[in-house]
Amino acid sequence: DTIRMTMVSGGNVGIGTTTPATTLDVNGGVTLNTTTVNAATYDLLVTDYLLMVSYTTTGAVTSLTLPTAQTTAGRTIVIKDSGGNATTNNITVDTEAAQTIDGAATLAIDTDYASVTLCSDGTNWFVI
Repeated sequence: DTIRMTMVSGGNVGIGTTTPATTLDVNGGVTLNTTTVNAATYDLLVTDYLLMVSYTTTGAVTSLTLPTAQTTAGRTIVIKDSGGNATTNNITVDTEAAQTIDGAATLAIDTDYASVTLCSDGTNWFVI
């Protein structure tokens, strides 16, 4: 019989281990949701984690929008130019309302095969 998940006194949770050493201790691989973006605009979904942007081969991605309702503290998003054409066709990451990304309304990925990792503090987004 295999133990898949354990919670010990003190609140630590273990997946694949019966002796979790941290708040969340995963013994094994973790798969996070990957989304391929092949359109000029895209509104991020609650389930998105890694966005592989390939649309840049036929034109700029004018807006990847980080929705206000999804600005939850600790949420992390990774955006990657998987098409390798961001120098010619920039990828623009946009926010809603008064949110910012490192103090700016937008962020441009303008280097081929570049990526950016963003994290929210619950109010704004930051490049990490």
